[in-house]
Amino acid sequence: MINIKRKILFYSLLLFMVCVFTMFGFSQQQPIGDLDVDISVFPDGVTLGTNSVGTSEHIQHGLIAETIIEETGLQVRLLPTSGETERILLLQSGEIDLQTPNNIVMSWIHAEALLPPFCNKDWGPVPYRVLSMAEHMGQIFMVRGSSDIYEIADLKGKRVGFYPGSPAMNIFTLAMLAYDNLTFDDVILVDYPNVSAGYQGVIEGQIDSCFIGVTANAAYELDGSRHGIRYLEMFPTYEEGWQRMKAISPAMEPKLAFIGGGVDRKNPAWTWAAGYPSPTVLDSYPEDKAYNFIKAYFGTRHIWAEKDESLKENYSMEDNFNMWKNAVVIPYHEGAVRYYKEIGVWTEEYENKNNKIIEHQKAVRELWDKSLEEAEEKGISDEEWPYFWMSKREEAGFYTLDMDSLMKK
Repeated sequence: MINIKRKILFYSLLLFMVCVFTMFGFSQQQPIGDLDVDISVFPDGVTLGTNSVGTSEHIQHGLIAETIIEETGLQVRLLPTSGETERILLLQSGEIDLQTPNNIVMSWIHAEALLPPFCNKDWGPVPYRVLSMAEHMGQIFMVRGSSDIYEIADLKGKRVGFYPGSPAMNIFTLAMLAYDNLTFDDVILVDYPNVSAGYQGVIEGQIDSCFIGVTANAAYELDGSRHGIRYLEMFPTYEEGWQRMKAISPAMEPKLAFIGGGVDRKNPAWTWAAGYPSPTVLDSYPEDKAYNFIKAYFGTRHIWAEKDESLKENYSMEDNFNMWKNAVVIPYHEGAVRYYKEIGVWTEEYENKNNKIIEHQKAVRELWDKSLEEAEEKGISDEEWPYFWMSKREEAGFYTLDMDSLMKK
């Protein structure tokens, strides 16, 4: 009954939402600013660290790079990488200029040094800066359409996918369970080596549910099967549920998904999204490079947006700020801020929020350095250090995580 009431309220707003999307879809295709890009600041071009070849993110940034090259002459190269650890090392060594695959939740985990290996002594907080954010197509729990599971509360006592080697993925699962006031103790966690294996677990009936991106191949596969697909929606009108979710993963935002398996404009689903992909650099990245890259990026958007449906729907200036202004976990780079001010979209509110995040990053770094000194004095071992660090974060009033629950059952 709770879900039915939420749906009634949702569908009463649907016509208005469709009109808004239509207006945005029209405005997105107009040129943004001028294309007076100074490519001389990139004597060696620009190298983007992307996901592996064949992923949607790699393909989409290939289309963006192709357009920037054609329209500005700036040489943009894509370097496929195997994971976030490799990309951070490449950023720090200067072998890549930007990394694009991290969603903003992962960047936040790195910047805050929340989970191993990023909270190990030889890592520490990563001073990230974003240039822009796209809006993910939507993440949500999926179940077989033939099941008796209709909302997240129905997962109590059911089998849910769990990823011991990917604690960030488990943050997503825990936050979604919290929408209907469930925890890991309320479900049966079933280990899988990766999310793709978890998807197949649902399709084959080995587990009842796992979270999925609605554009994943597995979503289309289950939708086309004899079982069909059902999504366990997270309605933004249920404020208490979203408050619980954001207490666990503050960068999550409601997303009305209408591109993907089992959804369309007539039958959308309320999911969550975070800024992804988000071209990200370190705070030391030169201002003139950041400024000219983002100028080339958005200055050619009206061209590259026509090359892919997701680029058109989820890579707009509106998406950029919508994904950031409520999450507020990673600051914009000063070069990007310069560009946004130049085209008149940067506000005093954004300025204040951006400065606040930068000051927070400095406070986290200061706490890290002091905690390392204290750990050395007290003889805290490498194995004990992550827990010691989390206790120091708690004392300082910073966000903390239960690492054991997220990394193993």
